[in-house]
Amino acid sequence: MLAAQYGTEDDFSRLRMEMEKLHEALGNHQQFIIHVTCFHLILAQSSGNPLYVLLLQALHVPLEKSMTADLFIHSISEHRKQIINAHQAILDKVFQRDAAGAREAMMAYLSSAIMH
Repeated sequence: MLAAQYGTEDDFSRLRMEMEKLHEALGNHQQFIIHVTCFHLILAQSSGNPLYVLLLQALHVPLEKSMTADLFIHSISEHRKQIINAHQAILDKVFQRDAAGAREAMMAYLSSAIMH
């Protein structure tokens, strides 16, 4: 994952703050989705690849709709905790500058999202 290789300390600080906001938004559906989306946008920006940012911005609305539907179908509190844990796993690897580990954590998260 490119964010692990190219992310700056400022990027990492922004990601940390967004994770805190994600934890705080656990009980607020709309805020939770906003912060998940912001987390991914910051991660894309941290990659240094502007195409990732453009792609994520283009997919913003469909991804939000998908997350909204997914969170309404499943046990909301438990599912949100799983999402937070998956994002924390990604973040941990990015902070360690472990690109392969971050990629694996992201793939695990995406695979679990597809299964839901």
